[in-house]
Parts: sequence; C-alpha cells; structure tokens
Amino acid sequence: KMILNSQWFGSGLALTTFFISDLLLNARDGIWMIIRRFTGFFNVPIIAVVLVGIFSKFVPPIAAKIAIVNHVVVYFMLMWGLPWMGVTIPIHFIHIQGLLFVLAVLIMLSIGQFKPLAEPHKYVPNARVEMVPWKLTIPTSILLFSLMVMSYIIFSPIGVAYENGIVSPMFWPVTLALTAVTIILYYIGYKVWSVKYENMLNNVHEKQIEENIDLLQGEPVRS
Repeated sequence: KMILNSQWFGSGLALTTFFISDLLLNARDGIWMIIRRFTGFFNVPIIAVVLVGIFSKFVPPIAAKIAIVNHVVVYFMLMWGLPWMGVTIPIHFIHIQGLLFVLAVLIMLSIGQFKPLAEPHKYVPNARVEMVPWKLTIPTSILLFSLMVMSYIIFSPIGVAYENGIVSPMFWPVTLALTAVTIILYYIGYKVWSVKYENMLNNVHEKQIEENIDLLQGEPVRS
C-alpha cells in the first residue's frame, strides 16, 4: 500500500512539475537557489526531529508535529510572506534556516520538559527481512566516498576547471594517490573493519533478542 501511494504521489508530482516548469524562467538567482530555498521547508525540521529523537527518549510525538507546523508557517512568512507585505528580512535564507532549526529543537525539548512521556521510548526491533550484515558494507562505503572525492577533483581547478589546459599537471598524481589510498582502505575494510562491524551488529542483535524475551516473560531487563 505504501509503494502504491508513493507511485501515485510521484506521478502527480511529476505532472505538476511539467505545468510549473516554465515559471523557472523567472528565477533571477537560478534554479539551484530556488531548490535550496524550497528544501528548507522539510530538510530543517526533519533533521531537528531525527536529532531530538536520537538524543532524547522523553519528547512526545506531539512535540515533533508542533515543531514541523511551526517551522513551515514561520519559514514561509520570513521567506515570502513578509517580503510580499513590504517587510525586508536583512539576513540570508541559510541563516534563517539555521535559526529555525534551533527554534524547532527548543520547541521539542521544551514540550518534552513540561509534558514528557510517562515512560522513556524504547525501540523494539521487529525485522521482517533478513538482518545478516552485508560483508561489503564498509568497503562499499569507502569506494563511494572515494568516488565523491574524485568528482570534486575532476571539476576543481586541478581537473577540467584548469585554465591553461584540459587538466592541470597535478591531476594525474592526485588521482593515482586517491586510487592507492582507496585500494588500501578497501582492503583493510574488507579484512578487518567488516569483521568487527559484523560482530558488533551480531552482539547488539543478540542483546535485543534477550531483552525482548525478558519483556515478554515479564522479567526485569538485564543490564
């Protein structure tokens, strides 16, 4: 059902963008800046909610809902509402997003302080798929990170942005050095870090199973 709803939502969103795409011609600062401004509606409150959820077990769900609604309304007013009324906000929109991030965190922590959960939230895993760790998780992460660094090198003044040629004389030495470091870290990740990562996940999973058994049996959870 969730996949079906996502497909309908994605299709509707695609059709909507077809009809409003011509309006982007009026974007004086470019499409990228428009995207950055509009992503502020959801990325800032999502990050705030995730961080508070990680570091606090007593903040109730209503706090996240209030923080999200408040952020959307205040962000719209500061970015577009007040300027339409002739009121100019003399700070950059990135600073506005940063301030609203702090405000969202304070709202959730304040609600959690005055109306906390009766019991701390406890995550109970209920995996419906195989949870065996993939042995290539860390090596693949190293490879992806290396490719990201390589993309920055390619489009930097060292790479194709070099003014006096196709690429600078430093491009190939830097590329070879990055390749060597990637190979070394990939080997270490595959032989050492992956084993430690798998053992860590197995220990955590076994501990969670023991805690769940204790909860089902009505016994106190062993520390």
